[in-house]
Amino acid sequence: KHGKPSSTSSANKSLGSEGI
Repeated sequence: KHGKPSSTSSANKSLGSEGI
């Protein structure tokens, strides 16, 4: 989840953050 915002850009959008 965190550490690779580029790889999990989709998953990050679900959380609302890219480093959570």
